[in-house]
Amino acid sequence: MPRSVIGPFALEAPLGIDPKRSNVYRAMHIQQKKTAAIRIFSTPMGLTPESKQQFAAQIEDLKELRHPGIARCYGGGFEKKEAFLAYEWLDGESLDLLLQRRGSLPWETALDYALQIAEALQYASEQGWQHDRLRPDKIMICEGGLQAKVTDIRREDDALWMTPLQLTPQQRVYQAPEALQEPPLRNERSDVYSLGVILYVMLTGQTPFDANTSPELLDASIQRTVPPNVSSVALDCPVWLSTLVAQMLHKEPLQRPYSMAAVVMALNQARTRAAGGVSVAEHVASGFNPLQIKADRKEVEKILGRKKERKPLSNPAPWLFNSTTGLIAMLLVAVSAVVWLMRPLDEATLRRRAEALLETNDSVQMNTAMDEYLLPLLERFPQGRNAAWAKEMVEDIEASNLAKRIEVAARLGRDMKTEAEQKCAEAFQFEKFGDNEAAAQQYRAIITLMNEDPANRAVVALAQRRLKELDTGPTASDALSKMLQAKLNEADEAYENGKMSQAKQIWQSIIRLYQDNIQAKSFVDTAKERMQSKTSAGSTN
Repeated sequence: MPRSVIGPFALEAPLGIDPKRSNVYRAMHIQQKKTAAIRIFSTPMGLTPESKQQFAAQIEDLKELRHPGIARCYGGGFEKKEAFLAYEWLDGESLDLLLQRRGSLPWETALDYALQIAEALQYASEQGWQHDRLRPDKIMICEGGLQAKVTDIRREDDALWMTPLQLTPQQRVYQAPEALQEPPLRNERSDVYSLGVILYVMLTGQTPFDANTSPELLDASIQRTVPPNVSSVALDCPVWLSTLVAQMLHKEPLQRPYSMAAVVMALNQARTRAAGGVSVAEHVASGFNPLQIKADRKEVEKILGRKKERKPLSNPAPWLFNSTTGLIAMLLVAVSAVVWLMRPLDEATLRRRAEALLETNDSVQMNTAMDEYLLPLLERFPQGRNAAWAKEMVEDIEASNLAKRIEVAARLGRDMKTEAEQKCAEAFQFEKFGDNEAAAQQYRAIITLMNEDPANRAVVALAQRRLKELDTGPTASDALSKMLQAKLNEADEAYENGKMSQAKQIWQSIIRLYQDNIQAKSFVDTAKERMQSKTSAGSTN
């Protein structure tokens, strides 16, 4: 007869079963009525006093792990010949199920998940923990796809109270080469490798090695074969991210990032540069490389479309350097060249060079045009014939950069830095939700209230641009009601089809966007009621 109770928990539905190692159940604390995830460890030979002592000590240590990116352990205990751990209940899906459903993820999303995982593992490492079994099935994606949480952190030396695990080929793919040796040689850089494999799979939708081969060939591939670069499989992946993944997957542990803290720093720098609209490769090309990636500067310049440096010419006339007259002549030529090179560009040349970069429609080149030509033009020729044009171009580029930052922040679930930018981001949310009239009202308010402040120049320019593009003709008095009702119907349909996350996103959007709108009060109340009732029903079914 299947077990229905363990410790103070009533077991409900199984969440994942591996008879050789553990069972995971959704459970309810009988007294507190609190949902939890219970992992039960089978110990056929029974729990010895030593293993009980070890397990109890580990429980106390696990309870001290407090990080938003790590599934909270509430405790555990023993019952007959079994041990169990109780974890917080996470409303979401595992990363492996997400990848099975979607294949690959946008590189921005993969970057954000990897950063959250790395931050959690950095914290765990600082507390003296390694994961050693990091795989997509150990990562939960929660909060409507915004939060990645690491699960199943335990000690490496738990063999006294657990049946040794036989890895499947699909699981072996995520093990570092040194972890497959006899005896295994694991350290923090082994987790760096495993995270690199997870990043590879998120970006490409495939594992770096073929798991559908013999165990011998698979282990040989993990030990010796260098997988294809991510950027050669996922063509939209930036070169800097592909290079970082390759470093994390290096066969030699010493060639990987030296710690999870280094990975966090690299990913943070990457996200900052991506949010700013300029690639990290631009940093590499300029000689600054915060990622510690082994990217060749000339190779990166080639990718960015920059001209190659000229090779120094061999000396065609040695006599020039062997006489006083020759040396004086060379000095005069050098001084003339320096004077000519230092001569400032005229207004027409500044515009011409800026236009050449602007025509590429490439964000990096457009920002280069602004920094090197448009802003100097405005500074040196404020009353010139091209000043008005240059000002318009600068505003367009700044508006484009702001739009990209808003899109990235919305995708990653983060607020903007200033109040003006946050107001613009809220208008973007109205647009995305389908309420163009509310978005237009927000843009008009931004233009009216913030137009006089030079610090808000980019925000006002973006609001003006978006206002021109919106189709906000005459609105019927009941248009808002019809739109919100349609959204509620869409959420109900998603819920009925088992798409809980999609339904929750719609309800949350209605509550967040219209909580201060008196006309929408009934719809906000309905969304709140359905959020509460449907979520409660989903957690008890």
